[in-house]
Amino acid sequence: MESDNSVNILLVDDHPENLLALEAVLADEPYRLIRANSGSEALKCLLRDEISLILLDVQMPDMDGFETARHIQAYERSRHIPIIFLSATSKDAIHLSAGYSAGGIDYMVKPFVPQILKAKVQAFVRLFKMQLRLQHQTAQLTQANEALVQATEQLTKAEAQARIVMETSLDTVVVFDRRGTILRVNPAATEQFGYTSDNLVNRPLSFLLPGLVQSPFQEMAGKRWETELSRQDGSEFPAEIQLGYSTDGGLLFACSIRDITERRKAEEALIQAKEAAERASSSKSGLFAFLSHKIRDPLSGVTGMMDLLMESGLEPEQRKLADMIMQSGNAMVSIMNNLLDYSRLESGGMELEEEAFSLRGCLEQVRDIFAGQLKAQQLDFVVMMDPELPAAVLGDAARLRQILIHVVGNAVKFTNNGGVYVFVLQTARTENSVTAEFLVKDTGIGIPPNKADLLLNSFAQGEDSHGRINNGAGLGLPIAKSLAEMMGGSIRIEAPGEPGALVAVQVVFRLCSSAEASLLDLDQAIHLADVKALVPMQPQQILVVDDRELDRSLLQHMLRHLGHSVELVRNGEKALQARASGRSYDLVIVDIHQPDSHVTELGRRLQQTSPPDGNETLIALTDDSSKEQERACMEAGFAEIIRKPIRMEGLRQLILRHTT
Repeated sequence: MESDNSVNILLVDDHPENLLALEAVLADEPYRLIRANSGSEALKCLLRDEISLILLDVQMPDMDGFETARHIQAYERSRHIPIIFLSATSKDAIHLSAGYSAGGIDYMVKPFVPQILKAKVQAFVRLFKMQLRLQHQTAQLTQANEALVQATEQLTKAEAQARIVMETSLDTVVVFDRRGTILRVNPAATEQFGYTSDNLVNRPLSFLLPGLVQSPFQEMAGKRWETELSRQDGSEFPAEIQLGYSTDGGLLFACSIRDITERRKAEEALIQAKEAAERASSSKSGLFAFLSHKIRDPLSGVTGMMDLLMESGLEPEQRKLADMIMQSGNAMVSIMNNLLDYSRLESGGMELEEEAFSLRGCLEQVRDIFAGQLKAQQLDFVVMMDPELPAAVLGDAARLRQILIHVVGNAVKFTNNGGVYVFVLQTARTENSVTAEFLVKDTGIGIPPNKADLLLNSFAQGEDSHGRINNGAGLGLPIAKSLAEMMGGSIRIEAPGEPGALVAVQVVFRLCSSAEASLLDLDQAIHLADVKALVPMQPQQILVVDDRELDRSLLQHMLRHLGHSVELVRNGEKALQARASGRSYDLVIVDIHQPDSHVTELGRRLQQTSPPDGNETLIALTDDSSKEQERACMEAGFAEIIRKPIRMEGLRQLILRHTT
């Protein structure tokens, strides 16, 4: 049974004894009884409390019970409260009519029977509660109805939006059930496939998508795949299909079918454009290689002959002019080398080698390259290495040397007083690798801050306002930057805060498995090379194989100047004939570009015909070669590869390395 603890009953009477009597009658009931001594006080109680029933005396001064009831009925808050009139006057029809007209639901005459009053109060309380429940249920029903109306409006709106999306979509949209029966299609299906909606509805999905089976519908939701589909006229087109499903209102599936013909054409056009660009890049690389070969061949002759000429005892003025020619030739060779390297880097044709080498040894080689220029300009060259760095590392020594030649070359080139200082620091180290930073600082004219980043771009040069003489193509630092990035590092130009420039190069090397043993081997090799350089050169029997008369003549003059016997042949066949005649040689220098035979095949045949007791060494001569070609030469038996242009000192060191 529902609790009556929340039931408030208002007792209104101007006589306190009557109020006490009413309270006594209802004392054993679980009601909260509220007193009011007048009509106006009763109205105040209604504003303060939630009243379930009013027992109202009719005869009261100032405002009788009927007038009080009319005021109660006038307010929305209280008009639903049941009122029982209590009167001591009479129960005539006129009084009853007045009571009911004022809003009463019962009329009792004093003195009243307590049991009857109590029973009526209980009945009207139950009736009031039922009325409250009904009002609450009505409010809930109204709220639910409003929510239903709102949901219906939203559903209608969503359906309208979905219908707009389906009808305006350029892709075919197919709705089907779990059995694969088509329930609906959008207008795009007619344009893509040629079928009307009536032709497709109630057909199996396999009619449009033959490759789609029934069982994995839910497993395929959210996935995309491409296939070939057929139209009504039998023509085919590439399509992209995506499937989804919904469980609202039963399991339904939908798939979108997109015609990707234009996308396929665009992809094919992109592939063709990429291939054309690669062909163009390959052609450009080939053109650079061809120009390099054609230009460096005569240039090699010019610089080689000038090298010989400068050894012939020229007058000071003549030597000065010859030296200027030599410098110009060297500058042209450097530009050609840079252009070829730039082309390789741009086309991705440059590869890195990995071998154990000494960092200090590499720096000493760079120093030796610039030794003459440093001496001529009276510049210091100081190298300081971090003791934490390993003595030997795994990496591409040739590419590191090339980077340092570009950076140190710029420093030497633009420094007239003072020197060039190289600091090598360890900036990071892991279990398998080490990062080294080469700081090249000079005391030259410096680099304007607004030009620092520009100099790392291809074909960029600093301004001449500082007296800088630019003889290069502006590729040195960009090539060094690309090589450093290939080796896992970077290059940057910093403002040192004092005269000169500071270039920082970071490179990542792998650690040797046994650094101490590698260092020992390298140190011994360097020491042996130094010892050989001190040994007097013995006359050697040398065979030169080159199809160009200028190069043969140049090598003949240089080798004879060094005190050796020279035999010249123009091709590989002549070389084999010379071998067949029984002559033996200490060195055979072969230009790798032979018109009548491949240099690797020639190397193998020369080795096969070498005298059993001979100690012949094969040397390859080239103006340029790829890593693959170098490996092929080494596998064919060539001991070393030298590049044009040939220098007297370089030739002397070569012969010492292989004959002493």
